[in-house]
Amino acid sequence: MFRGKKVIGVVAEFNPFHEGHRYLLRTAKEECGADYVIAVMSGDFVQRGEPAFFSKYERAEKAVLGGVDLLLQMPLCFSVSSAEDFARSGISMLSDCGIVDELVFGSESGRRERLEEIASFLLREDREGTAFSARLRDGLRKGQSFPRAREKALSEFLPGPSLSLSPNDLLGLEYLKALKSLGNPFPFRLIPRNMRLRSAHSIREDIMESCGRDCGHRCYAELDMLSEMLSYRLLLLHHSKIPLTEFQDVSRELSARILERAGEKLRFRERIERAKGKNLTWSRISRALLHILLDIRSEEYQRERERGYAPFLRVLSVSEEGREMLGALKRPPLVSPGRALRRDTSLGESFSMRTDLLGASLYRQIYPDAPEELRQKLLLVRR
Repeated sequence: MFRGKKVIGVVAEFNPFHEGHRYLLRTAKEECGADYVIAVMSGDFVQRGEPAFFSKYERAEKAVLGGVDLLLQMPLCFSVSSAEDFARSGISMLSDCGIVDELVFGSESGRRERLEEIASFLLREDREGTAFSARLRDGLRKGQSFPRAREKALSEFLPGPSLSLSPNDLLGLEYLKALKSLGNPFPFRLIPRNMRLRSAHSIREDIMESCGRDCGHRCYAELDMLSEMLSYRLLLLHHSKIPLTEFQDVSRELSARILERAGEKLRFRERIERAKGKNLTWSRISRALLHILLDIRSEEYQRERERGYAPFLRVLSVSEEGREMLGALKRPPLVSPGRALRRDTSLGESFSMRTDLLGASLYRQIYPDAPEELRQKLLLVRR
């Protein structure tokens, strides 16, 4: 609540911002009777394990024009992570704002009670590790991907109507698990997805088709633009005898698959295809390769998880109304990394800030129009 008015929270990627997002925000404000929207958005890299299609500042501006009042950037280490950690970071950041009254997210199924039932079941199984966990591990050993193995195990252990776990519903489950793990800091509301509106994926495909995938003037960022940097990084690590298993999400099996091709000149997507296996999804491999490129190591990553998933509240953009909310946040917001680092040099030694700054610098190599991170000021967007 802010000045007696309702605030809703959203976790999103806006990659790019489109009419479906506008519909979600408009519908959510109407149904919730809300006056303000706070959104947590992935920054330079997104959960699928790719660079954001447009810069985070362009997306942040579009989001405010489309209805968001205050937009926070999720730390890069969690924006390029499993759905579970992505959701946990987003919900933790909204909770740490201290003024969010309700979480809103889109759902293709719209089955609130069923999603809650599954989320509660999964949380209980995470704690107790019973027969369900054994069946899940059995599926993984048979070569099933984690989402497929979990869905099959759920169908056996949780009676009730079948629920097709679409990407929206998978994330929804993780939002609900995060809420329950944090003691339900606020209620939630499902907004059924408007299937008539185009998806972000189809919009990206059309833009790449019209510009050309090897767009010379780089009107968007794309995974294969990182190919040479990744090839050099893999060669350097290989000759330095640094085990790839030190990096987050890199198992021994995946490490062996990657190293088989370390000396070859391959595009980023080709490396993913060559490393794929029955139990390794495309996104899982892409995230692992990004963790190698961005020096996201398991030990540091686990410590950041233990600290609570929300090391700081980094604000990218605000509306005029949203600017007034900055002083009401429970935790002091970080609005200018450059200024914050000048005041406190130790901030630059933190894992999340170091990773964010490296990610921003790397992103500018493939998207030159992206502003320089340490010079960029808070975006005040007038609607």
